[in-house]
Amino acid sequence: QQKQQPVPVETVAEPTTLAKRASSVSTLQPVRPSSGHSKTSSSGGGGSIGGMTEEIEVVFLEELNKKYECPVCSQVLRYPVQFDECGHRCCSSCLPELLRVAPRCPLDQMPIDKDKVYADKAFQVETDNLGVKCSFYGRGCKWTGVLKEL
Repeated sequence: QQKQQPVPVETVAEPTTLAKRASSVSTLQPVRPSSGHSKTSSSGGGGSIGGMTEEIEVVFLEELNKKYECPVCSQVLRYPVQFDECGHRCCSSCLPELLRVAPRCPLDQMPIDKDKVYADKAFQVETDNLGVKCSFYGRGCKWTGVLKEL
């Protein structure tokens, strides 16, 4: 693994909670910071046992820029999709509900054509590389890394 550059403690953002749920599907659900808390699901390698959820705390190294926030769920974008008509994004998991309820961009009300919505892989890479600290930073752990490593 690569060594991460140390980041000054004073840039630590509010703690966020991540929930990891084992599943047989190897996809992540959106990270959801809302009033400082966030949830995500990831493959646990062994399948799910009754949907059990383990919560861990994660701290972003810097306050999150609004561009990383989904306008539908108001949480960190995960697997973002981009609307061709206006260029805005939402989480891929938020898209079906958005299309079902009102197929319009929540930011500018432009109509959304489901055939003109694209996975924004470059933006996902950017989001995956947001700096985070160990959930045990308050107990003295000095590890820092990126969101995708959690």
